[in-house]
Amino acid sequence: PPCALGLIEAGVSRVVAAMADPNPQVAGKGLKMLADAGIPSAVNLLNEQAEALNKGFLKRMRTGKPYVQLKLAMSLDGRTAMASGESKWITGEAARADVQKMRAKATALLSTSATVLADDPSLNVRWNQFPDDLKTEYAEETVRQPIRVILDSKNRVQPSHQLFHTHSPVWLVGSIPRDMSVFPDFCEQILLSENYDFDMLMTELGKRQVNSVWVEAGANLAGSLIEQHAVDELIIYVAPKLLGDKARGLCQLPHLEKLADAPLWQLQECERIEDDLKLSYLPNLLIQA
Repeated sequence: PPCALGLIEAGVSRVVAAMADPNPQVAGKGLKMLADAGIPSAVNLLNEQAEALNKGFLKRMRTGKPYVQLKLAMSLDGRTAMASGESKWITGEAARADVQKMRAKATALLSTSATVLADDPSLNVRWNQFPDDLKTEYAEETVRQPIRVILDSKNRVQPSHQLFHTHSPVWLVGSIPRDMSVFPDFCEQILLSENYDFDMLMTELGKRQVNSVWVEAGANLAGSLIEQHAVDELIIYVAPKLLGDKARGLCQLPHLEKLADAPLWQLQECERIEDDLKLSYLPNLLIQA
């Protein structure tokens, strides 16, 4: 079965430890094949580990939407850039290498036209920036590039941007049709209704079999995703720097007025990456309810 974790030695017999596949097209068929072949199976053993390994696929099967990870990088005082916009580099080289690893795991990378216009990034996976141990496991030619999904409501992204220098899919999301003939053949436009929200966008990405989305953007998109409860996991890289009160903040939450209404998060993991910290949080839905 697709979600099988492996074989467990049980005396002289082998038992497949598996979780039931939530895909309605195949649910139960793998387990039946094992039974027909005379191989005993035990469902839901090591279920927590299986969930962690397959969280993108499982969420899409259960909800029709991908698993969304919002990545942010900040100073000790919660700032992401100087007032001028200067932000290269807040975190160290090792933390940036970890970001490349996380990008490589995602089906799609979500950003905005504002980020494209401000920084002209490639938003690709750069093998040469992988941690050294990862380079030994994966040859450069085997690295899969994520789909770059760009929110571009005003059709501001142009073929000259660095996005199109990497030959991997780019999906431009907006509500105004544009001439796509001037873009490379790996680029397409996703047209949604004028007042689309993130739930609608994630549903569309789910229909396109996107299991996981890695978000890299500015404070506006970060805040909007948080306010619309569209973030499944918040990942923050914290650098040992202080940028001061004039520097730019982490996210915009314009509708937040009371401390009691502040979104709550539950710390899942804290990892030291040289002098930086990587913090992983899940929404604390129990407390928020």
